[in-house]
Amino acid sequence: MKGIILLLILLALPLCLATVTISEVMVNPFGSENDNEYVVLFNDGPAVNISGWVIKTRSSDADATLPNVFLQTNAYFKIADDGFNGSANHYEDISLANDDGGVALLNGNEIIDSVGWGDALDFVESSAAIICDEGFSLLRQEDTNNNANDFTCGLPDLISEDSKSINVELEVVSLTPMILSVSIDDEAPEIPGLQVFPLPGEVKEKHVTIEVGHYSDYLVFIHFDGNKFEGKNFTFPYTQPSGLYNVTVEVCDSDCSTQNLEIVIEEVIAFDIDTTLVSLGSNMGGVYQLVGDLSLDTHLKPTIVNLGNTNIRFEVSSEGLTFNGSLIPSENIGCAISSSAPNEYFSLPYISSLIITGESRMMSLEFAVPSTTPGLYRGEIQVKAVK
Repeated sequence: MKGIILLLILLALPLCLATVTISEVMVNPFGSENDNEYVVLFNDGPAVNISGWVIKTRSSDADATLPNVFLQTNAYFKIADDGFNGSANHYEDISLANDDGGVALLNGNEIIDSVGWGDALDFVESSAAIICDEGFSLLRQEDTNNNANDFTCGLPDLISEDSKSINVELEVVSLTPMILSVSIDDEAPEIPGLQVFPLPGEVKEKHVTIEVGHYSDYLVFIHFDGNKFEGKNFTFPYTQPSGLYNVTVEVCDSDCSTQNLEIVIEEVIAFDIDTTLVSLGSNMGGVYQLVGDLSLDTHLKPTIVNLGNTNIRFEVSSEGLTFNGSLIPSENIGCAISSSAPNEYFSLPYISSLIITGESRMMSLEFAVPSTTPGLYRGEIQVKAVK
């Protein structure tokens, strides 16, 4: 029980020590009274929690209810209309009578302070204060519990506004450009990761989109696979092996900042043959050989080249050549894919040795023509790349 009694005493202690008074009342402001009336409190005692305290006027027993705030020592607290054009600590519509009115500050049923003016009978401490002209405030001069002695009329007290604010805009410029983001166009968004495909037989150029915060004058360097590129583009050959690569973006002014991006260069199988039509003449029962070369410019001598980034073999096959029901079968057709003139031809189907990416080979053909019906025999030789 002693603990409970002590607790009640401690809770009540701030109320006993609090000396919060009404410091200023703007009763009859210039312009709209609905937006420009206010009451200012002042605390010249210890800090006190004014949560739930109310402003009572002739129009309402709780014209304004104060928020959960500790009012510090020697601090002001301004309660103003919602539409008040100025700073205040709490905004809530209040209604003050111009003549014969009053205002009181209450904590529950306890009157903390009050002031009446004109011929008011309530809210008055001893004698009522005078009525001020439009635009003038009732200002407290002292605290003798006599409103007539304690308040006078004067210009609004700017001191009672215990806080003002100044808008500040400060632009901080760094000598090191800040990279906000880097991105590269994903060529296969359906596959996890950032995919890039080589361009068969050519150099691939990729653009990097860079966003730099609050900076316009800077240099960009891109580091890829041991090479450094100035600008927002980098390149790589079609022979670039497939795999995971790191792209480093470097943005520089006086200092540099970097950001990394991982890309996956995908496997590409591609090849080309410089010959699409072979026209030959041969005697019946003879053997005709067409020897290729290593130049893509001589279209009558077949050349085959690996244009992808993967080492491959070539599978050569045919269903033979036909004329009016007569057939030169595929086993009469031989092929050799080599780096020099062949010493041996292999019957179809034929699979070549491994051809490294970027390398060319001679594609030589041999036709063993049986004794058959003379005529123009036509057919196809299929070439397929396999790993």
